[in-house]
Amino acid sequence: MTDIRRNESGMIRENLILKGNNLVALHVLKKQFRGKVDLIYIDPPYNPPSNANTFCYNNTFNNSSWLTFMRNRLEAAKLLMKKEGALVVAIDDNEHAYLGVLLDEIFPSHEVHCITIVHNPRGVQGTNFSYTHEYAYFVIPAGRKTINHRKIPPQEIDWNNLRNWGGESLREDARNCFYPIIVNPQTSQIVGFGDVCPDEYHPGSINVATGELIQVYPIDGERIERKWRYARQSVEQIKHLLRARKKNGVWDMEIGKDFGLYKTVWMDTRYDANEYGTKIVKQLVPNCGVNPILS
Repeated sequence: MTDIRRNESGMIRENLILKGNNLVALHVLKKQFRGKVDLIYIDPPYNPPSNANTFCYNNTFNNSSWLTFMRNRLEAAKLLMKKEGALVVAIDDNEHAYLGVLLDEIFPSHEVHCITIVHNPRGVQGTNFSYTHEYAYFVIPAGRKTINHRKIPPQEIDWNNLRNWGGESLREDARNCFYPIIVNPQTSQIVGFGDVCPDEYHPGSINVATGELIQVYPIDGERIERKWRYARQSVEQIKHLLRARKKNGVWDMEIGKDFGLYKTVWMDTRYDANEYGTKIVKQLVPNCGVNPILS
């Protein structure tokens, strides 16, 4: 089944939907997409030790059969991936350890990261523990920056002084790091950056007024001339990470990164399968709660 549509610019966008055995489908795709796929996501049977499963696909393999089932599909998926492509596999506790070994074997030149996702904060009752999580294996090229940074909410940003302190923090340690940052005290906004100061110039104070603006220098409370953590030629590139802050009547500069690496444990209401999973399905299929034969 092929779905052909036009995007907003009028260009044809083609989507291919294959219905059938997924292993056969993967091999059908090889001719056209071998080595061209950026990302593959697999949500295989979790193979729980229970006969109460209602999924349409086989979810009652013995362990060796499940591993054979997975190997065939992972090896086929690998053929489709670009060199710089990535693979994500969802799994739970039943097979995650065996899957990790299998991924290491099939993708020896890749990094394999196991991410814990708290998808059911209420927990599923077991004999000794209440299970609240599942896993996602991320298989990415070794040594390559593949995973984008996560956006840090403003209220969680950790702000630090832009002025250096401690060893090698003095003005003479890096002359290109001693310059004024210009602030509008009415708006608390950074409006510019001055030139590197000549060696013979000494402001004498962290704040120097110039008309309605304030020049902020990397001078500490003891009036020791130190340096900013970024040189003049590079500071404008990180301006969006800076803020001016007035404390005890003195303007100073702070830096706070609004991005960071993703952590290996994901805990957030958006990962709650019961809450958000149901809502997403209802958005995609508004009548999913209606008998499909009658709708």
